[in-house]
Amino acid sequence: MTFKTTTVTNHGQGNTPISNGNSGKIPTNNEMLDMNLKKELRPLARQLVSTLERNGDIDKANASSLRNDIKRRPKSEIVKLIDELNHAFSQPSSNGTSGGSGIPKPSSQPTTPSPSNEPDSEPSGEPDSEPTSSDDTSGEPPTKDDVEQMIAQALLSAKANSTPEPVTKPSASGKLEHWQMPLIKAIVETNRQALLVGGAGSGKTTIAQQIATDLGFTGDDFYSISLSAGVSEAHLTGRMVMTGEFLDTKFLNIVENGGLILLDEFDNGDADVMVSLNSLLANDEISVPLRRGNETAIRHKDCYILATANTWGNGSGGSSGYVRKQLDSATLDRFVCSKMYLGTDRRIVNLVMGLSDETVTYPLPMTLNTAFQPTVALKQLRAMLDFLSVAINDKRRAVNHLLGVRGYMQGARLVRDANISPLSVLEIYLSNWTDDQLKTVNIKRDYDAKLDYFTYDFSTFENEVFNV
Repeated sequence: MTFKTTTVTNHGQGNTPISNGNSGKIPTNNEMLDMNLKKELRPLARQLVSTLERNGDIDKANASSLRNDIKRRPKSEIVKLIDELNHAFSQPSSNGTSGGSGIPKPSSQPTTPSPSNEPDSEPSGEPDSEPTSSDDTSGEPPTKDDVEQMIAQALLSAKANSTPEPVTKPSASGKLEHWQMPLIKAIVETNRQALLVGGAGSGKTTIAQQIATDLGFTGDDFYSISLSAGVSEAHLTGRMVMTGEFLDTKFLNIVENGGLILLDEFDNGDADVMVSLNSLLANDEISVPLRRGNETAIRHKDCYILATANTWGNGSGGSSGYVRKQLDSATLDRFVCSKMYLGTDRRIVNLVMGLSDETVTYPLPMTLNTAFQPTVALKQLRAMLDFLSVAINDKRRAVNHLLGVRGYMQGARLVRDANISPLSVLEIYLSNWTDDQLKTVNIKRDYDAKLDYFTYDFSTFENEVFNV
């Protein structure tokens, strides 16, 4: 379905108006254009489709097609879709009313959330709200104003609740979210790629599946591959069969059409595979030499890549006993400000054991700027990265890390687009530094062994950077 030829069939007994009418409560086009695409506008549009489907105004097939368009289309076209639905369902029916008896009359009480159980429904991050009424015993059809108010309330509820709070909560899949999930998701959404490093069983694969669901991707849009021994470029970029036909891969399909790719065991990948991936991660394209006539795959703007590993690419997991390959510095640079250590969540341990005898408290996984001033925060981040860059280039310190333009770019995106504080960005960048390396720039890091997470002390470092 394309927006230029969208055809929406009304299967209800009357039309459900969704125009502004006299209520003035439904967001205008300009207001919708100002919304965040992933966190506000798409959930808003999905909520509208769900409301129309529940009221019988569109059938299941139409609703599914509309949800697919909402997932893949840019902001301007989603706003246009809402306009088309507005036009299609704001026309009065033949009896002069705006809805048939099959549409419930809106209640004056707050609506009750009710999650959708339909398999083709996209998760919107919040359950749909279905209007109910405890005093609707007359059986009279609602007026146009009544139904407009009902739709407006549903839309406003979706907009108000669509932005996730930075707290641990059950995910859309029903599983308990890791306490670091808000920060991981922010990194993935903002930089479109992330590297998670943690021990076996820390939840790396589960987190990838939860993020895919939260981003609105279905099973067809999620691809996982373990870069174990024997995995070659052909597994990613396809191969030729004996008939001379090119055999495509799901990896290429998601690269070019959008979705989430999980590269598991990233620190165990073949060197040739890593070289191919480097181009995709840095330049948004990957060579497909056997696909004649179309030898380059261009990465779709909605293609997200999550790499997971047991080590930081140094060939060893230290006392953990992991033995992996050493990753090239160019590969690690692709994740310079898009990486993090994923510790085992103690609450999840208690959950799988069926125990609730201890209270476990984790800090907020990211520090949001409450009085956010992007320019000021970006200047602070630049000053701190400049200081680290000088230290890295000082051979006497033997830091042996990279910090180039990509680090500044990825860090700036997190500050500007995800409202993450400069110090939180710094924690992300320093994830793979050793304690001894941190001491050379006067940063202290403590490790909580029971809760498996690190805390940083930047006080002395900040004093030096800003000459306090």
